[in-house]
Amino acid sequence: MRAFVTGATGLLGNNLVKELRGRGLDVTALVRRRDARRLVGPGVELVVADLRDVGQFETRMSGADVLVHAAACYGEFYRGAAPPLLAETNVAGTTGLLEAAERQGVRTVVYISSAAVLRAAAGGTADETSPYDEETHERYFASKVAAEKAVLRFSEEHPGMRIVLILPAAMLGPGDVGPTPTGAFVLKLLRGELAFVLPGWQRIVDARDVAFAAAEAIDRGRSGERYVIGGRRYPVAEIYRSVTEVSGRPTPTKPISAAKLLFLSRILSLASRLTRRPPPVTPAMVQRLQEGFSFCSDKAVRELGVRFRPLEATMNDTVKWFQAEQTAGEVGS
Repeated sequence: MRAFVTGATGLLGNNLVKELRGRGLDVTALVRRRDARRLVGPGVELVVADLRDVGQFETRMSGADVLVHAAACYGEFYRGAAPPLLAETNVAGTTGLLEAAERQGVRTVVYISSAAVLRAAAGGTADETSPYDEETHERYFASKVAAEKAVLRFSEEHPGMRIVLILPAAMLGPGDVGPTPTGAFVLKLLRGELAFVLPGWQRIVDARDVAFAAAEAIDRGRSGERYVIGGRRYPVAEIYRSVTEVSGRPTPTKPISAAKLLFLSRILSLASRLTRRPPPVTPAMVQRLQEGFSFCSDKAVRELGVRFRPLEATMNDTVKWFQAEQTAGEVGS
């Protein structure tokens, strides 16, 4: 079986390529980095192109049995991407990719959405039946809502293609070269750049568990269905303790209130415009940490056989990977 994977150098993407290769699949990987080989490993065919120009690589999908679409404008969003880039990549790019895949005879698609497109009441639980978060002020998540709607619409209009949707929570794990915002948070703890224990909760899933779910969805996922891969909800203080236990480095123990942190984050965000460096904490991050809901992954556990690693295992492998990469000077800030 041959798989065409987009976003193959991202945290999920490179773990997904490893998962598929471990299952004996031939993989063609769409990447934007010419130095992608070290991330995706040997034996993978690389296609260097941009998702916004599907015509550059459409014919390279010919002969693929499955398309796994993990690419998105994500890191760029947290570094201040303009709204047009989000729409062009996450929405129009996804639609164009699906159309090209159909023309090239691809019959199975696994689309990586985001659990953040779902809305849940404070203290409640979000699952596949939850409504979209139509009122989000975060442009990235709004673009993912629009993209998922487009994918489901395409699925209804093209019953000859099996299209399965995977909705992961915030991911953490080895291979986070970007790094993602969650990985960047761990790096800040390792570097001693955070002074307080942030209030609130974080919903984290190991990227390797999401990769497993996506691989299982190729054969076991039902067409037109969504699967939340939500991991578990952790108090932020527990994440601090886990980093300390794994790395041996002390992390802050002094708490700060949500109100004070929100005020401070606004000042830091204003200052970042002058320094041109991303702030350690943003108002959007503070607000999301206060959302005390959880994700329910029962459907994915039941139908895809998904299991979730404990935080300690994820943090151990993530911290060790970051430490090795920092030694080699490879991880971004």
